[in-house]
Amino acid sequence: NNNKNNNNKNNNDKRKGWAVCVRPDMKMAVVLIMIVTNTLAFCYLGLFHQAAPLSVTKSLVQRIQQKRHQQPGAPLVVTTTHRDVTIRIHFLMGCHSTPLYSHLHLGPSSSGSMAIDPWYLDCSPSCRSTQTCESDRFHGNPRKFVADAYGLSPSSSTSSAAVGGEDYCKTERDHVVPDYLVMYAEQAHEVRDLVVELGMRKVDRFVHGINGARLLGSATLGRENYENDAFSKYNIVSDMLTISVDEMILFEKRI
Repeated sequence: NNNKNNNNKNNNDKRKGWAVCVRPDMKMAVVLIMIVTNTLAFCYLGLFHQAAPLSVTKSLVQRIQQKRHQQPGAPLVVTTTHRDVTIRIHFLMGCHSTPLYSHLHLGPSSSGSMAIDPWYLDCSPSCRSTQTCESDRFHGNPRKFVADAYGLSPSSSTSSAAVGGEDYCKTERDHVVPDYLVMYAEQAHEVRDLVVELGMRKVDRFVHGINGARLLGSATLGRENYENDAFSKYNIVSDMLTISVDEMILFEKRI
């Protein structure tokens, strides 16, 4: 009987779980901490983490719609003598980083038709089997790629040798400056002077995720990213917590 009573007591203790280990006056504090931390994680993962692809696509559609409905002479009006125009958008980042036609589409308009012509860097199997693809070439040397693709002077590039050789995926879009250009912050920072040379300006940036943090001004998580000037820094709770974020940068051709 004594053994049976002891077993019942142990089973009851196990069923109580964390309640046995936490003082009654601390239970509410533990519950509140769990609610707050889970809510913060839910908000970050649901609203901010890797949200840049959808955010930049939405911004592009809004800006293009604005162009289509503006009167001639407005700051962002399309400079063309025809009612039917094509908007060129170049995504200089890993292939399939953003949605394309599923989100980049326009409804009918009485002000004339407007087509969207996107270009993203090639990383197709056929390209990888025979040569260095655009995606690899860009990430290997962003300055060289931008200088080559848009016909900038050789002095614009810091390197005279192409990554993986000169045999890469050429396209008919070489040397055509787009209406919009999208890049991640690290590559955009590296080629920022070349983008200005192309006659483009930064118009927006979209948070893609946290890649570093500094606690109490000393302890640093993700030090390499945190100390990289390409990434924006934001102070959270005064100077107790500072986070570094990766972003997508949107550029627009100057009129």
